[in-house]
Amino acid sequence: MILDALLRVSSEQAVTVSAASTSSIDTKAAGDSYEGAFVYFKCDTAAASGSSASTVNFLIQTSATSSFASTTTLFDSGAIAEASVVAGYEVNGRLAQGALRYIRGYYTVGSQSLTAGAFSGYIVKDVATVID
Repeated sequence: MILDALLRVSSEQAVTVSAASTSSIDTKAAGDSYEGAFVYFKCDTAAASGSSASTVNFLIQTSATSSFASTTTLFDSGAIAEASVVAGYEVNGRLAQGALRYIRGYYTVGSQSLTAGAFSGYIVKDVATVID
């Protein structure tokens, strides 16, 4: 898997409350890639909060405007328990069709704010797989 800096939505972004990624991608025009792209998120540091009930959702959103006033979600990891979100934890999946001009990541923190956690997110051509 190649991590392209131009397709990065965040790099070691500290997340304590729900927040948009620090970067967005301007695709210059609406449209989907010829081959379905993948989403790749990596936990650079473990998430922590005062409650073990806290969760994190990793999202990829798209919008026709750079302000992201109206968004469509192209990928949603679902709520992941804080206990699972340790350093090195990876989230990946296929990006849904329907991309508009702008793409960003979004981190949704549930139950209680985090006191620690940093994440990186990318759009990639493929993801590593394990074959037994």
